[in-house]
Amino acid sequence: MFSLVSHYMTDNGHTIATHLETPIANAIELMEKHDLGFLPVVDAINPEKLVGVITDRDIVIRGLGFGLNLSGLRVQDLATKENLITVKNDADICDAVDIMTANQIRRLPVVNNKEQFIGVVTVADLVGHMDPAEFAELYEIVVTPKEKHNPIDYM
Repeated sequence: MFSLVSHYMTDNGHTIATHLETPIANAIELMEKHDLGFLPVVDAINPEKLVGVITDRDIVIRGLGFGLNLSGLRVQDLATKENLITVKNDADICDAVDIMTANQIRRLPVVNNKEQFIGVVTVADLVGHMDPAEFAELYEIVVTPKEKHNPIDYM
């Protein structure tokens, strides 16, 4: 059955996002307050323009892992800003699952045909719509690291 990503996603009216200029402390506060591990990063002037993503893992690995003082950092210092992985809202949900699986990600920004950010689809959004065995397989794939990296490899 053909199911659109738009039927599963949380639209940007209900998605908590941040900006590149936001202090990391504020992004962490948003994550904690709303129990999130991921924030889309949108343009401060045009919130429909996705300019990056930041995860709790980015903050730990790229920030704390290198001994950086987070108090002076902004989202732009730790966010992923290049090669953003997205899915179109009118794509089949199976395409989103394939993208998540191939890239081992649990949260996927959704854009429309004009490349405007309109929401996020997550593994959690799929829970009620998948057979339990299929969901368990998907979850195992996206949470198992491809390979372990030594933080020194990123310097």
